[in-house]
Amino acid sequence: MWPDKRFCPAGETVTLNIGFNAPVNVSGSPYLTLRSGQWPASSPPRIMRYAGGSGTETLRFTYTTGPDDVANGIGFGPIDLNGGTITHASGVTAYTAYPPMGRLEQPRTFNIYFPPVITSFTTASATVATPFSYTITATNTPIYFGVIGLPEGLSVDRSTGVISGTPVDSGTFPLTLQAWNQPDLASGASATLTLTISDSPTGRPTILPQPVSRTVALGAAATFSAGTNAAAATYQWQLNGANIAGATSSTLTVDNVQPATTGIYSVIVTDNGQFSVSNPALLGLASTAKVVGAGSEVGPDIVHPNGNVYDQILLNGSAATVTADPGQVVRVSFVDFSDDIVQVEFSGAGALTIALQAPTGPAEAKLYNQPGVSYMRGHAGLTITGADETTNVSVFSVGRITAVNQALFRDDVTYDGVADLAFIAVLSPTGKFGGIRAANANFWATSGLTGIYAPGIQFSGPVNVCEITATENAIPVLMLGGALQTSITGGDLLQTNGRAVQVSGLYQLNFGNGMTSQGQFLPALANRARLEENGRDVTDAIVVNPR
Repeated sequence: MWPDKRFCPAGETVTLNIGFNAPVNVSGSPYLTLRSGQWPASSPPRIMRYAGGSGTETLRFTYTTGPDDVANGIGFGPIDLNGGTITHASGVTAYTAYPPMGRLEQPRTFNIYFPPVITSFTTASATVATPFSYTITATNTPIYFGVIGLPEGLSVDRSTGVISGTPVDSGTFPLTLQAWNQPDLASGASATLTLTISDSPTGRPTILPQPVSRTVALGAAATFSAGTNAAAATYQWQLNGANIAGATSSTLTVDNVQPATTGIYSVIVTDNGQFSVSNPALLGLASTAKVVGAGSEVGPDIVHPNGNVYDQILLNGSAATVTADPGQVVRVSFVDFSDDIVQVEFSGAGALTIALQAPTGPAEAKLYNQPGVSYMRGHAGLTITGADETTNVSVFSVGRITAVNQALFRDDVTYDGVADLAFIAVLSPTGKFGGIRAANANFWATSGLTGIYAPGIQFSGPVNVCEITATENAIPVLMLGGALQTSITGGDLLQTNGRAVQVSGLYQLNFGNGMTSQGQFLPALANRARLEENGRDVTDAIVVNPR
């Protein structure tokens, strides 16, 4: 594809100026290939030749149009190095791109960026309970920074690359430093930094080692471990924020793992009246079966008007794990506490487990005209394992704008029109994921985590949610490794328990319009939450309020 064309009179000299975000040196005679007319048919290629510029100057390329170009117009491709090089002073080779879309004016300029190169040291040290600061340094003018793996108490200023805060736990922490010079994850750079934090009395027990996430086969056992330097510590393990009876040692073994025992595990360590809570650890199932657990396939290979092919699953118990056939979508249905029918659609690699808290049923959905179809009712937590960049999940309630069958709805009912969830938690061995499309979903909980928990995972698609609300002892989270588009659609993130929303990997958090599944418009609201990354307030740095 030649993305830019212009009709030119014969004999006109077309000049293209190419700027770089750092000084470059040129060797050889690079050129751009031009064609006249509709590529690839018609004319032979023309050459737009390198005309000068190096060091701190803009590179210039020129071409004089011929008679054939008058009728057909010209279009240009990327730079061909022609056996030469275009390099930064450090020796890094520039990557090239097509000029941007639009008319080719005289002269025309576009920019090519060198990816940043992180030049920080490979080690750093700190002391528990002592203020700490470290600056990520990088060449080629990064516009924002990130860090994966920061321990509690530390955060990074995404615009300056300064890591700061007061460490809570001692230990050795392998950090991944990140830098970008464009709002494009593919153009970034990363490097590792080993941070060693020495111990210091804080009054709170230090948890080290922390429990580690697990993915196991159906029926296998999974073991979580935690340690502390406290001499008289006690332990209490939790699943999704609820205490596990009898789980009061430093090690927890979950025997015979089933869909109902997946989710988010953590441990509370108490010593002398002070306590610390461990990092969350996920437990998920590795499965290739269409359905395991309390679910049944009631509609295979359903061709939707949108062209997608669905396998319809109904929960008939508290939890089930599902996988999607290649090129298809698996859809799981249940009823939430607002009595909306909720659809969870999953595609791509990995397995999805839906586990209901306080489940009841199966029974007919009382607000819908659907006799003979029974649904489980409860508050769902979603755990996804084995994901990669092909994996996508969508959540929405069944309403007049999301359903094909309009006979489902009753005129005497006012529908909530928004799906209710507790959390979506993601494990990805590749560190990648497609998108989470939950713009029609409210996340809420009274204990444990509520929201999206996918730290360290890069999303190539959007991450959209309507609202996240924590009450009582719950912790609101929106934790990613990175995403180009993250939005709150119709919510304001007000936390009734006063907690800050724990975030990571957010370049921007946009507050935009939403809509219920019944077609009710939800106007964009201004943010009402404090957003924290490793204890540091990052609200003003990332929130984009509606205008």
